[in-house]
Amino acid sequence: MENKINGSLLLDFYSSFLTDKQRQVMNLYLECDTSLSEIANDIGASRQAVYDIVKTAESVLSGMESKLKLVEKYLENSKLLNACLINLEQLKNEKNAKLVQNTEEIVKKTLNNL
Repeated sequence: MENKINGSLLLDFYSSFLTDKQRQVMNLYLECDTSLSEIANDIGASRQAVYDIVKTAESVLSGMESKLKLVEKYLENSKLLNACLINLEQLKNEKNAKLVQNTEEIVKKTLNNL
């Protein structure tokens, strides 16, 4: 499941590097959770051809991520911003200078990642 979630993120960020056919197949495979056989029936190709399209597209997507690291940065920024939200919720309930400083550092780190 985590693999499909990661694949969906890669597709969201790098789909423009795929051909229209690859994008269509990967959307069905990742976003719609369609089997290779079902995709083959939908697009009028063999299951092996769909498998090859998926593997090629996965290679393109992972290659782009290894170069650009956009998904990695997105996930890190999401994690940092969620930590800020937790800290800010605690700040509502108590006055804590260390927590304020910690939240400030997280926000600065997140902004530097953008």
